[in-house]
Amino acid sequence: MKKTDAIIVDNKDDAKGIWWVNQARTKDETRYALLNLHVKNGMITGTDGRRLHRYLLEEPIPDGLYSPIVVNKTKTILLKDTDGLTYPDCENIIPKAPTLSGTPDLPADADVAVAFILRMTPADVYINYKYVEQALNIDVPFKLWSIPEDPFCFYHEKYFVMIMGKSARRK
Repeated sequence: MKKTDAIIVDNKDDAKGIWWVNQARTKDETRYALLNLHVKNGMITGTDGRRLHRYLLEEPIPDGLYSPIVVNKTKTILLKDTDGLTYPDCENIIPKAPTLSGTPDLPADADVAVAFILRMTPADVYINYKYVEQALNIDVPFKLWSIPEDPFCFYHEKYFVMIMGKSARRK
């Protein structure tokens, strides 16, 4: 793979946001495009196909695919991918607006939030709660975007999470 144009992110908020997005990036070596993080219009996205994390960057990075080389909460180094890989169009699967009136806040404590989500989840829908716990470990007050169905979404000013569930209703 050809990699060029190293981007060093030392803005602590952006580095923390990229660290968080990177948690959702696939680890499956056969899913070439999803091994990267995608930047488009100031948003950086990571997904493994079952969950998606998106963060609104404070300091813009040029649009494109980036391989994370160093990712931690204080500094990130990304290399731009020039192989011409195409990242999936995530826009068509993200709900355009919250489906809950009043968009309730999730409890600040991650364990309580997971229990709250579990109580709201319909009995015939399975959600990987490990994904929920990882998404909540960024310590921001999330609001519910949709009820825990397929997909289940929650957000904060700069953060957006979508977790695909498995429904017993699907054939």
